[in-house]
Amino acid sequence: MKVEHVDLTTGKLTIRQSKGHKDRTVMLSEDILQLCRVYHEKVSYIFPDRTYFFPNHRGHRYRKDFSGYTFHDFWNKTGIVSVSGNPPRVHDFRHTFAVNRLNQWVMEKKDLNAYLPYLSMYLGHEHLMETDYYLHLVPEFFPVLTSEAEERFSYLIPEVTG
Repeated sequence: MKVEHVDLTTGKLTIRQSKGHKDRTVMLSEDILQLCRVYHEKVSYIFPDRTYFFPNHRGHRYRKDFSGYTFHDFWNKTGIVSVSGNPPRVHDFRHTFAVNRLNQWVMEKKDLNAYLPYLSMYLGHEHLMETDYYLHLVPEFFPVLTSEAEERFSYLIPEVTG
């Protein structure tokens, strides 16, 4: 991310060519914005005319594989063994965020039909079907779905006794 794409006054990040090769705008929370301001001030002493907001030790951008490599290096040092046999990936944080967000909305009794498009846009999905994938990972969703379906559509298929 380039310095010019981080607005430390408003907290607006402009992310160029993200998922789907689209530009995105993300607003930082006040606490993260404050950390970025302090970081920028400190790093500017070392690299006053830097191009990248988070430069490597030479003042250049990090290579694409840096975050994955660093994540696995740290993960391996934790000693935590993967239950599934597959090592975790950086992308798993995004996945966990989406599932936890849906879980929270279910617990708050939010209308998922109204909220799902926001999550879909946030995740950079082209179609809602891509976001629907996360619904099967929300155990609390099924009782809500069943209950709502019974209330809304029970008249369509009458109870058969006999």
